[in-house]
Amino acid sequence: KKMDKTTFDPLYTAMDGSKSEFTTKNISPKRKEKAADISKSVGPWVMAPVMVNCVKRSNALLGYNKEFQYGDSMVMEDSWLSGLKLLGNGAVLYAAVTLPSVFGAFLPQAGEGPDRE
Repeated sequence: KKMDKTTFDPLYTAMDGSKSEFTTKNISPKRKEKAADISKSVGPWVMAPVMVNCVKRSNALLGYNKEFQYGDSMVMEDSWLSGLKLLGNGAVLYAAVTLPSVFGAFLPQAGEGPDRE
């Protein structure tokens, strides 16, 4: 069956296939910024795009608000040490993805998991 192309984001599809009138604006931070309500800095979070899409779809189907705004972020400490930790975590993640043979040595191999007993 050939799929019809829509002229709108498919996540805004209502139950009847039309575009839902309930839209969601992504207000997730793109860079580190101050959050006045908690007096701390917040910044981008790796799962924010996924969560925004979930909320966008839910709003389209369940109708929370016609002009809904949603954002997801990570609270960050305001110190050079926290920046260094964040950089270190990113380096380890990058290395694990690009060098799986090195990090695979720390993971159990197929059949080496726990027994059923």
